Parts: sequence; structure tokens; C-alpha cells
Amino acid sequence: MPGRVEHIGSEEFSLAAKIATALSYVFSPLFVPVIGVSLVCVYYGASAGEVVRILISASICFIVAPTAMLFWLKKTGRIATFEIRERQDRRLPLLIGLAIACASVIVIVAVAGTTQKAVGIYLLGVAGTTGIALLISSMTKMSIHVAAFSALAATVVYMYKNPTISSGALFEFGAGSAVIALLVLVAVVWSRYYCRAHSPGELLIGAGVGAVPAWGVMIVIHFCYQLLLQ
Repeated sequence: MPGRVEHIGSEEFSLAAKIATALSYVFSPLFVPVIGVSLVCVYYGASAGEVVRILISASICFIVAPTAMLFWLKKTGRIATFEIRERQDRRLPLLIGLAIACASVIVIVAVAGTTQKAVGIYLLGVAGTTGIALLISSMTKMSIHVAAFSALAATVVYMYKNPTISSGALFEFGAGSAVIALLVLVAVVWSRYYCRAHSPGELLIGAGVGAVPAWGVMIVIHFCYQLLLQ
């Protein structure tokens, strides 16, 4: 019956919308630098203790501090929602995020051990990418979610394509890790598009802003690491 079909369609749409919204929150851009810097530590042979120290300090710098900032911005009326969909509302959060990213280089490198140089270069890359996002956001809208998870996917794929040259790595990055990273990226792209948060063009800009610098940063880290071994 026509009425029944329409009702089912409405339920399906509602379920898909809920899933898309949930994905946008579960896969928050705030998590990416924490995961990324931890993976870099593992890739370059950090001990379990060092990885834990990096994970904790990065979580404070990239999750706790930015979350507190977002709550403050929301409470003071500087942003309308936590998603910050309006381009003009993104400048201040990104500017503060850039300051946090720069400060994190000092804080996290201080607690790092054998992977200090790799961690430092990676975090400088995070700060640089944040700066690029700030610049682009002043001119046009882009997806921060897609930029973040494109960067993470590029990092993991690079690690898979270039097996670690450290004998002390806790684990190797195989094809499975690359597939998971790419599937997460696909889920994020779908969720942002389905929620009508971004157009295809804005998603594409975000992908480029995230993936290209991340791949370049990994090349620089790998090059520096090889120089140290010579």
C-alpha cells in the first residue's frame, strides 16, 4: 500500500540520518592527532611505556583542551553549535586550535623518548595542516572531518606501503590497517554528505587538505629517520 511504503521509507531515512549523525560524533576530528601521533610512535619503534605517555599527553592537548574550548565558545555565544557548520564561525576555533597544536609540539615532545624527532615533525605537520585549514576556511568552506580522517588514512597507508625500518616496532602496519583507515574515511565522507553538512566540492577540498600534507610529513619523517641511521 502506498501509505505503508511511505512510512517504511520515512523510518529508513530516520535510521540512516541517526547513523550518519552518530558517525560524525564518533569519528570526531579531535581524535585524529591523538591516534596519528600514537601510530607514529609505534611505527618508529617506541616502547609501550612511551606510547602510553604520548597517548595521555596527546589526549590532553588535542581532546580535553579543544573540548573545553568548544564548550567555552558555545557558552559565550561565539559559535552556534558544536558542529560549527557556518564558515564564519570556524575562524576563531581554528585559530585557537592552531595555538593548541603549536603548544602541543613542546608538551608532547617533552614526554617522548626515542621517537622525539618523529613526533616533533608529525606535530609540526598537524600545526601546519591546521594553519592551511584556517587559511582555506577564510576563503571557502571545507570539511574538517574529512580533512582529519584523510590525513589519518594517508598516514596509515604510507606506513603500510613503507614497512617500518625500526626493529623494535610493537606491530607492523599490514593491509588490514590500511583497509580499516580507508573504510573509516568512507564512512566519514558519507556521514558528512548525508547530513548535508557539506557539498561534494567541500568534501573534496577537505580530502586534499588532509591527505597531501600528511603524506608529505611522513616522507619528511622517513627521510630524517633514514639519515639518522647512516
